[in-house]
Amino acid sequence: MADKREGIRRCALVAVLSATAAVACQREPMSPTGSAAQPVPVTVRLHRTEAGAASPAVAGWFASVMGSQGSIDFSTVDSIMVTLDRVEFLPAVQTDGGQNGTGDEGDTGGWLSLDVGGLRLDLLALPSTAETGIPLTTGDLPAGDYAGVRLFVSDVTAWFNTPIQVGHASFEPNVGHAVFIPSGDQTGIKTDQGFSIPEGGGDVVLVFEGASLQNITATGNGRVILAPVIKVDGGTTDGGGTQ
Repeated sequence: MADKREGIRRCALVAVLSATAAVACQREPMSPTGSAAQPVPVTVRLHRTEAGAASPAVAGWFASVMGSQGSIDFSTVDSIMVTLDRVEFLPAVQTDGGQNGTGDEGDTGGWLSLDVGGLRLDLLALPSTAETGIPLTTGDLPAGDYAGVRLFVSDVTAWFNTPIQVGHASFEPNVGHAVFIPSGDQTGIKTDQGFSIPEGGGDVVLVFEGASLQNITATGNGRVILAPVIKVDGGTTDGGGTQ
């Protein structure tokens, strides 16, 4: 009889320990600030700045590595069409309490993704103010601080209105030419600018630097290269104004 009672007590102890372990495994994920996650509704919007002066020739540097190159007169560019695939956000704090950077180490440590769904648009025709920015996607993200954001695009195509000759390569007008964005497939178009999502949620406003869109280069082997710059416009808004 004593052995039977001891067996019952052992079974009860195992049941308690199993229940405790289950509760421990179901703990809520950490927020960007290290506390229990509080998902809030977020809308991502996109616009661009005015063109301004051309940015440093990052695309030109990549083109020079490949051989002959030539800068493209921006007045000959009719459109730069892209397909927007997804936006990824890097929390400032990892789930283990460490700090996240914006380099490739973030690929294994907590980028949060919102799907855009293959929206096709012309970067040169984007609205020039945050108020008229195009809504890209809506979803839930933990409130708190973020170290960076990146935008993944595909099927980037440039259309010219004038014939362009670079070395032995010819770029005809009114024909779509594939555009290469350095590291675009691996890390997207990213910014290392920190921002916060308030507890009530709101808008995350991304902005293409208009000057960087002028930094388009062609190579003698028939490649078009663009190195656009994207930023977070003033952090987030919580339905009233920019924080």
